[in-house]
Amino acid sequence: MNTTSSTTTHAATTATPAVITRGNPNLPEVALTFDDGPSQYTPQVLAVLQRYNVPATFFLIGESISQYPGYLQQDLAAGNAVGNHTFTHPHLPTLSASAIYSELSQAQNAVYNVTGTRPTIFRPPYGEYNTDVVSAASQLGMTVINWSAAASDWENPPPAANVIASRILSAAENGAIFLLHEGGGDRSNTVAALPDIISGLQLRGFRLVTIPDMLAHRNETDTK
Repeated sequence: MNTTSSTTTHAATTATPAVITRGNPNLPEVALTFDDGPSQYTPQVLAVLQRYNVPATFFLIGESISQYPGYLQQDLAAGNAVGNHTFTHPHLPTLSASAIYSELSQAQNAVYNVTGTRPTIFRPPYGEYNTDVVSAASQLGMTVINWSAAASDWENPPPAANVIASRILSAAENGAIFLLHEGGGDRSNTVAALPDIISGLQLRGFRLVTIPDMLAHRNETDTK
């Protein structure tokens, strides 16, 4: 269940984009996001985040939640945000509008059954979307979130930890949304890269925030 860049049908840019790929360019804040969980690597990712006292955002696959429901609860208890990443991780633009809605709705229910809440953010698998995808997310009360920079940690074999860290740090800028993975394959190098990623971002003066926080800050200016 790897996430790669793909051809997408993009909505016209407006004051509130249909698909968001970055946060406020005037604020020194960035967001780490992890796709394809929960998985066996979730506790390791959470341990690193807790060590550095920073939050992240986890885009979860509905069918994986039943395997690791406790990890979803740990995500939230630690102050992280969770988002919808469909139920089975399909190529959404190849599906009918009703099938797209079903994928998103089933994933919403999977999160609700464990937490009593439903996500307000959605990331399409492979970054692929069309008007039906955006419409389904909107009907379910979700904002579509992609990314501004990816570590390509989905590659097989996985890139080395220092390569993953370098790809993220080289793309660091105000409002950056970084794509990483906690599931869908061997993510041990991603876990190993996290300390360098977090400390490197902090040394550059960036605050690490969740996607919901980043969305709430879209119209703010830096007061430092």
